This record gives sequence, C-alpha cells and structure tokens, in this order.
Amino acid sequence: MIQDHYDVTWANAAGVTLTNTVRQTIQEDSLIDNGDGTWTYTFTINGMPEFLRTVNGHVNKDAGRLTQQIVFYFGNLSTQADDEVLSQTILKITGPHATAESGFEIFCQNVHKVLG
Repeated sequence: MIQDHYDVTWANAAGVTLTNTVRQTIQEDSLIDNGDGTWTYTFTINGMPEFLRTVNGHVNKDAGRLTQQIVFYFGNLSTQADDEVLSQTILKITGPHATAESGFEIFCQNVHKVLG
C-alpha cells in the first residue's frame, strides 16, 4: 500500500499559478510475470489522485476509486533501454476521473491552458 499526500504548485513567468493536490492511497493488487518479457500490474487508487486549481477556482478534480491494469514489456532486465508500456486499461471506476479516462491527456491540456 502506498499513501500519497502532497501539493505541487507551478508558476509561469507572469506569476500565474496552478496547484495540484493529491490525497490518495494506492493498493497494489498484483504483478504477474506473463513469461514472454511482459508483466501485468494491477492496482487500485482510492481518494483524490488529482485536484488542479488556480487562485480563482478549480480546473479539474479526479476523485473516488479507480482500478487500473498496465502491461509492461521489460525484455532485458539488465537495461531499461527496451522497457515499454504496452497498454493501460481502466478495469473499474467510481467517481469523476476525467483525467484517467482521457488517457491523462486532460492533465497536460489543463496545464498548458492555465500556464501557457
């Protein structure tokens, strides 16, 4: 189990700020060696993995429960050069998770929209 509780604030040259508040618990469900150089990692996030806000209000909030599965290719374990994420699948979702459901593209879009 991993517990993340932190705030990160970014600022651009004009002094505009964007803060991300994270309050989440990650329960690692399984890590399976598929025997072909790939591994399947399943985990569940409970809480608030993202709350983006400016001084004027919130931009996006992901909260609730999310179970996700990621398939990695590790190949040669003596190097990271051939490591690759092959797929990411949301298995179960409750609550608003716009960022996760967008494949995490909304996060970058929001940062760019606010900070330029």
